[in-house]
Amino acid sequence: MRDIRHILLIHHTHTDLGYTHTQPVVWRLHRSIIDSAIALCEASRDYDRPSRMRWTCEVTMTLEDWLKRAPADEVERFRKLVSNGQMGAGALPFNITPMLESWEVGHALESIPRLRAALGLPFRMAINHDVNGMPWPIVGMLLDAGVETLMMGINPHFGGAPLHRPLVFDWEGPDGRRIRTMNAEHYRSFHRWMKPESRSLDVMSEGLERYLANLEDRLPDYPHDFILMSATHFDFIDNNPADELVLEMVRRWNDEGRQPMIEFVTSDQLADELLSLPQNEVGHARGDWPDYWNFGCASTAREVRISRNTKSRLGTLDRIGGALAADEEDRRRAWFNTLVFDEHTWGSWATSWNHGSDDVPSGLVLKQAVAHEARSLTSWVLRRALDHRAGNAAATPDAPLRGLAVCNPAPLARSVMLRVPTRLALSNWHHYPSRLHSLDVRAAMLEEDEERLIGPVNVPAGETVMVSKDDFIAPAPTAEGARVDADRIESPFYRLQFDPASGKGLSLVDLETGAELIDPASSWDFAGFVRESVDPQRHQGKAKYHGRDALFDTDFEKLSERMQSGWKKDWPALRETAGDDVIVTIELHPLGARLERHWKRAPGVRDLRISLTLPVDRKAIVIETSFLKDDAMEPEGVYFTFPLAMTGWKAWYDSMDVAMELDHDQLPGAVRDYQTVGTFAAVAGSGHQVTLACPDAPMVQFGGFHFGKSQSSIPREAPCLLLAWPMNTYWDTNFPASQPGFQCFRYEITSAGSFDPKAALDFGRTAITPIEIQPVLEGADFPDNLLKS
Repeated sequence: MRDIRHILLIHHTHTDLGYTHTQPVVWRLHRSIIDSAIALCEASRDYDRPSRMRWTCEVTMTLEDWLKRAPADEVERFRKLVSNGQMGAGALPFNITPMLESWEVGHALESIPRLRAALGLPFRMAINHDVNGMPWPIVGMLLDAGVETLMMGINPHFGGAPLHRPLVFDWEGPDGRRIRTMNAEHYRSFHRWMKPESRSLDVMSEGLERYLANLEDRLPDYPHDFILMSATHFDFIDNNPADELVLEMVRRWNDEGRQPMIEFVTSDQLADELLSLPQNEVGHARGDWPDYWNFGCASTAREVRISRNTKSRLGTLDRIGGALAADEEDRRRAWFNTLVFDEHTWGSWATSWNHGSDDVPSGLVLKQAVAHEARSLTSWVLRRALDHRAGNAAATPDAPLRGLAVCNPAPLARSVMLRVPTRLALSNWHHYPSRLHSLDVRAAMLEEDEERLIGPVNVPAGETVMVSKDDFIAPAPTAEGARVDADRIESPFYRLQFDPASGKGLSLVDLETGAELIDPASSWDFAGFVRESVDPQRHQGKAKYHGRDALFDTDFEKLSERMQSGWKKDWPALRETAGDDVIVTIELHPLGARLERHWKRAPGVRDLRISLTLPVDRKAIVIETSFLKDDAMEPEGVYFTFPLAMTGWKAWYDSMDVAMELDHDQLPGAVRDYQTVGTFAAVAGSGHQVTLACPDAPMVQFGGFHFGKSQSSIPREAPCLLLAWPMNTYWDTNFPASQPGFQCFRYEITSAGSFDPKAALDFGRTAITPIEIQPVLEGADFPDNLLKS
């Protein structure tokens, strides 16, 4: 290892919206944090250059919030510090998760030009601390925004870092462009190793010696003459101000001539350093950086489902021409809230062991609230925009109903049954805002005698169909081409054979290709329910974790200093299926043939329903599930199993509308055990492929139950067991320890002879994109298509 000539020290606070304090308080804290950083920078402006305080605002969201409220003289002080090289900022809105869609990132990066103009910040570096990954397509999006470098400071708790760290490498994106990336140590490395709060330079020196010995042991070929450390605050890592002790001890260290010299740097100065490195000191890697941490999103399953639906409807709003001018602020608030929901903090640090504290439910409720508010505002703004686009704005509110516009914003044609209020179906409609908005508010609340099924209505991709009011009266016909028997249901595309007593799928044949889709040797049911938990007979751990210490080592010292994986790969899992006490129902539905199974009680849940519908109009299997989840503090997961009859298989998933091949398109050392999908997961082998669309819940596992195994690649020897993974409560901090109540999830499946990434993306995007309906009044200037080309 080369001699280390200097230590680059980047000082920031770590931004967690709701971890150490509830969310409203965090916003206010960060205003004061920036104020205190300005004061410390100014107080040290005459220090020797390396010892001057240099502060980095880790993210842009809190910086924008500060800027909105800062008086002109404070803004000018900030600008002077930028020009003096003492103030910098990271380019991302917050520390992000793979939940973001590409349009969200586009919105989030819109702040960069505004902040560049207002504060003079270069924004040459994006920072993503704590979380364990980044969606691969973001490489090109950052470069397009003028961001040249990326710094990651991964927290190994329930996680892991790819490749090795510290490592400077060029991360190549899907389009071949590269961003210079620093895979750095944990974002509190300076305090963890050198302990400036000791006020002892000797303690700091001993800590540095330990770190350098540790580094040489891990990376004997470390190529650089510098090390990078991050400083937050000695008292608590997150949401705390600049640490005056860091400033004091760095100055003392340098004034005494201790070596290596410590030099404060901003994010932009660090970018300069990384970009100036000779190419032989820089690695290269290509592939997705999936996030170990995002399994936690399944701990707020209802809000994740709501948020995904909301984002899709916001996309539809853009396609019809955007919000009315009067509603623009509501639109901005809606997308801002969806963005905040995808921030990496779900709640309090004490969620599992201090769940009785009022701060714990406060943080969780406030996190969930942004998803619900975004849903409500999106419904309001979109409904009003649709009304304007339909020409109803010029019509009289009491004008007779002409019909119903049915809008399909998705990339594939669809045939749909419309559930509409009886009063609308009978033309007894009074057109005013509250009634109009109730189409969304009451859509899922209508009883059978309050609604009417209209259709099926065939709607081409990207188009709108007008259904005349005269067509509302006729009852929905039984689907032609569907068949039901005592032990099978069938459509023109699939034949599902099942056990009449249990409803368990025995065979699923693709009638176009002749392929059998269900692995006949598997003991797992097709679309079967599984509850996974820690086996209490084989694990008795610390009471505070309620069994979660069976999954992961809680010794953070070991994780951070010895760089050992904390995963307990052979944790004692207990997996329970729904059982045989089930009511099986088959029926012909207006859209196809349906099999439903109903369990009054299943492990961890009540009133479990799983239905499979084979539509006659398209090649798909629609799976709808619902249940009442029990309140349980022990860690648990809910899965739906899909044992697929294919060997030698490959798998794909999508992130930000780019298809990724499992293992092949992933950075070495990034998580393989589970994946976050944008819209689909696909498996191909034995001459056919299956695509699972995941509109409501983004987590899947390929090849079996893998949580906690920390595998370098996924074994392919056996046929593929594909797992939809909508719920878990495995985290011991931040994420909810329990999520009781009603839950529902929809999945869709299709199959073909081979994998086609565009077809998979279109199928997944269509499943996640709702059909929109809009009343059209007589006299309205209807434009034929509500969507703009």
